[in-house]
Amino acid sequence: MEKFYIVTEESELHQEYFEHQKNVKVINDHVIDFMKDQGIETTKYYPANDTLYIIPTQKDAAKFAKVLAKQVNDGLRSFKKNSAICKEWVKSLKGKGLKVLSKPHIFMYFRGYERFSWRLFDVDNTLYCSYSCNSDSIDTPKGFTVIKASEFYKVIEDYNEKIKNEQTA
Repeated sequence: MEKFYIVTEESELHQEYFEHQKNVKVINDHVIDFMKDQGIETTKYYPANDTLYIIPTQKDAAKFAKVLAKQVNDGLRSFKKNSAICKEWVKSLKGKGLKVLSKPHIFMYFRGYERFSWRLFDVDNTLYCSYSCNSDSIDTPKGFTVIKASEFYKVIEDYNEKIKNEQTA
């Protein structure tokens, strides 16, 4: 079964989602400044509270060879926890009072279902969610308003059309 929702401000998920979105922007700006200060060339990275992961360029791989851990996935490597650069990363986050927030987890709002999938996105500050699971019924969490599938997909179509038009303009 699949259900479609607008997540209202009554739901904690609404607040978590938009806090995460703001955090992503702040952390992104911080990472860019930090990498510039440290002489890191790559533009591909994944920030965490305890280390910074990068997909190093050839220059980065050579320059930071001794302080980069082994590859995790698709070229992604972390700075070793005991390295000066990792310690400086953690110190820079604390110094600015920043914390890398995790993406909100939908399964915390839909309990007791196995084999589920979901989508969560916002368009014009309205938060949309779909939830699919192997159950014959899905309880609607507090602060979620059920909408028709057609309305949900129309939002996606309209948004994609808007983006397409902006790119061709």
